[in-house]
Amino acid sequence: MKKLFLLIAFGLASLTPKSEGLAPCNFITVDLRKDDGNCSQIIHKPSPYRLRGIVTVCPRTLDVFWLNRPPFVFTDDALAGNKTHPIGVFVDAVRSSLSVCCRREGSSPPNIIFDRLPTKSLDALHSKVLSYKNSESYMILPVVTDVKDNQKYLDVVDVVSVLQSPGEILLLRRESVERNEQFKVWQSIESVWLAISLSILLSAIAGVCVWALDTLRNPDDFPNSFGKGASEGFWWAFVTMTTVGYGDRTPKSMFGRLFGIIWIVFGISLCSIMTATITTALTSMNVKKDVAIMDKKIAVLAGSNSISEAVKNFAIPKVYEDLKAMDDALAKEEVDGIMVEMSLGVYNLHSPSFAHLQIQDVYKSLHSYGFAFWKFTNGHLQSPFSRNVNNCLKNIFRYREKDVAQLVDDYLDRSENNKLQYKEMVSFFSLKSPLFKKIFIILSALTAMIVVCGFAEQFYRQQCKASSKGQRAVEIKE
Repeated sequence: MKKLFLLIAFGLASLTPKSEGLAPCNFITVDLRKDDGNCSQIIHKPSPYRLRGIVTVCPRTLDVFWLNRPPFVFTDDALAGNKTHPIGVFVDAVRSSLSVCCRREGSSPPNIIFDRLPTKSLDALHSKVLSYKNSESYMILPVVTDVKDNQKYLDVVDVVSVLQSPGEILLLRRESVERNEQFKVWQSIESVWLAISLSILLSAIAGVCVWALDTLRNPDDFPNSFGKGASEGFWWAFVTMTTVGYGDRTPKSMFGRLFGIIWIVFGISLCSIMTATITTALTSMNVKKDVAIMDKKIAVLAGSNSISEAVKNFAIPKVYEDLKAMDDALAKEEVDGIMVEMSLGVYNLHSPSFAHLQIQDVYKSLHSYGFAFWKFTNGHLQSPFSRNVNNCLKNIFRYREKDVAQLVDDYLDRSENNKLQYKEMVSFFSLKSPLFKKIFIILSALTAMIVVCGFAEQFYRQQCKASSKGQRAVEIKE
């Protein structure tokens, strides 16, 4: 009995885990920016799947179908070098995550075979889920993965979220934005001119009225002559409206002064309206406003979150398969703008092919992108990985989110022009403003011409005076 007790105690002690530091390939030491995820060692441990002979932990090969969505996954000879497969954030993330999760479960990572060419459309990518009904393992990427943990992509295949996008951006052609800004400037100038014109017209009417009411009692300030008297009335009405009030002209009669009181009250209000209009017009040229896309046709990518974001802003989404088709539609004025995922849009703006586009607005909308995978087993779609590997793939991108963010930054920095030329909001009263520059040059030239003419006229007068004095002196001597 004593031996049995000692045997049980020894067995329990042997089952107690020993604290020997962190296990290899843990989520603290993992680095998804490296090909093997900083996990090159296979952890040999008995797998319940292998013991029961049900399935392997990880498949030997994994065929991947992909959409051309830079920087997520794309082909670029300048960046890829001698590589025959696509490159991108998802390519690196899939390789490193599978390397880590398979080795953690005591299995070698699969041989990942990327399709040589990208799939042409999202519908074609989805059709591959039902087209390949064999025992091989498959993956499609990138796909929108805004699903709950227990849900499946398209309700049939397993899915893993890789990164969370901060939102969408609205792209417009630079030339159309510049034309719109110039139109706004002229619109502001027009509103200022209308306000000033209205003030002048009302001052002219008030000037005639005060002349008619006061000319008989006060011919000195408002002469009987219509032309001279009305002009003096206009001068009085304008300086009174602007609250300057020089006092050189004042009505003397009772009716003239009653009208003066009415005009002072009305003139203050009119001057306030004119000042407010001018201030608003000048401010509107300096303040950037959000672009309203309500009832506008907006180009979006098929299967992207941009569709729901466009609908949320009451726009009319027009679905296209790639950014090139969206840009062509914008050039033909079939759509009013392009809305794409932020990383995708920023990366493509580095390309000379899309240098004529610029970011006009940003729409914050958190959503996820990831990959889906499957294989046919006994006529059913199942995951090609074990349950532990599935859980590992889901958790590794949660805990190593910063690695994925760094991958995105790396691909954005590796593009040809790593600094975007964002459209700067130029104030109207700035030498960077084309309209203000023209006006400034014209006024400067006019001022210089006036100064030169003034000095020339002064010099001419002095010469005339000197010559006239000389002639007088000669005449006196004679």
